[in-house]
Amino acid sequence: MFLGDTIYLLFAFLMPLFFAIIVFIFIRSTKKQNEALKHREKEMMEFHKESSGK
Repeated sequence: MFLGDTIYLLFAFLMPLFFAIIVFIFIRSTKKQNEALKHREKEMMEFHKESSGK
């Protein structure tokens, strides 16, 4: 019985921590993807301006 209670408590404490870590990683990767997309869009705008000016 003591082992079952210990496993339950570990599960109850670690699952919210696990979900918080997953949410943090998701938000961080989403921000990085958004920044990379903005950077690529900026490069493409500059490329189009240079190619249309010639």
